[in-house]
Parts: sequence; C-alpha cells; structure tokens
Amino acid sequence: MVSHITRRFQSDFAALLAGKLYTFRRRSVWRYLLAALLLSLARPTLVHNFWRTLLAAAAGLVGLGLLAVVASSYAQRRQKYFEAEIAFRADGLTVQPTSGALAEAHDWQWVRHASESRHRFYLVLRPFPRLVLLLDKHRLTAEEVAAFRTWLAARHPAR
Repeated sequence: MVSHITRRFQSDFAALLAGKLYTFRRRSVWRYLLAALLLSLARPTLVHNFWRTLLAAAAGLVGLGLLAVVASSYAQRRQKYFEAEIAFRADGLTVQPTSGALAEAHDWQWVRHASESRHRFYLVLRPFPRLVLLLDKHRLTAEEVAAFRTWLAARHPAR
C-alpha cells in the first residue's frame, strides 16, 4: 500500500482553466439554464416561440459564462498565486510552497469537495479564492489511484 503521494501543482493557464471549467460545470450551468427557462417563460415569443427562445437564451447565457471563464483564466495566468508540492497521506496533506516558505500541514477537512472522473481527481480546497487541484490519473500508478480513492472515500463518503 502506498504511504504517500507527492505531486507538484502550479496555477498556470491550463490548470486555472480546467479548475474554473470544473466549477462552472458543477455550479453555474444550472443557474444559467434556470435563467434561460425563466426568460423563456416571461417572454416566450422573443425568438418566435417558447422552445426557440429557451434554446437561444440557454446558448447565449452559457456561452457568455464560458467566455467569462476563459477571459478570467487568461487574465490570471501571469499570477502565480499557488505553486507548491503537496504530499497526500492517509491522515492529511502537507503543502510545501516552492518559494521556500514553511510547510503547512492540513487534515482532509481542508478539502471542501472531492470528486473523480474517468481521467482526473478534482479537489476543491478551503481557502479563498477557490482553488481546484487536478490530479491526472494517467500520471499515477494503479496502486496510487487505489490509495487515493481509499483516502477520499474515508474522508468524503458522498463524492
């Protein structure tokens, strides 16, 4: 069994965009679709009929949201507000900033939300602004993936 997994994380454009798209998909899309439905109910003949209005409003609002996500990721790409090596263990995480600052030890409660997709683990951390760590499965061994699943299941049963 793996005792710890250490990975380096940095806030470059790709990581920021992937984290923001994850948050957008998880939280914001439903709000935009609800807004499109309400707009379609209020003004059903705005684009000929109810269904066309619903489709146009949904596409427009989600498109604007995606544009805002890409623009904010692009604007933040130069700011290295997070660059660290994180060691994941069964009892918690140790964050060692690459700037040479002191290491910080956190328990698994520091991870606000954890989920898994076919290709990645997503970890939403407690600090503000929201920080989403992406752990690519193809960069982990099968044993590390199993250990990570075990640690997450013990700390976040409803992921």
